[in-house]
Amino acid sequence: MKLNTLPAFIGTVFLITCVAAPTFAADPITDAISGKTVKASRGDRVTFAKNGRLTGMVGPNQDIELLGAWTIRDGRYCRTLQKPQAAAGTKCQDITVNGDGTVTIDGTNGPIVWTIQ
Repeated sequence: MKLNTLPAFIGTVFLITCVAAPTFAADPITDAISGKTVKASRGDRVTFAKNGRLTGMVGPNQDIELLGAWTIRDGRYCRTLQKPQAAAGTKCQDITVNGDGTVTIDGTNGPIVWTIQ
């Protein structure tokens, strides 16, 4: 490579890197739950992987497996479930990050407080 083409090469690599690398705007909700597991008082637990994957176990005997994806959209928690079949699909819910290491998610039967682990 000729010396006078080095700046153009470096500029091209920088531009490609900037365009190809995803950027995520940090927000308090994502910061609070990303890469963490939350647990409800009856034992339900959900893990919010940093890559957007959602897994967990819920139900009276923690016998219902959750599998899907999650994101925060317009300040709301949105999840797309594959399992369980009865809850499959996308749903967005209100979520509040509390200052005590918990989050509150508005569920079908009212708000549920989850402890961040």
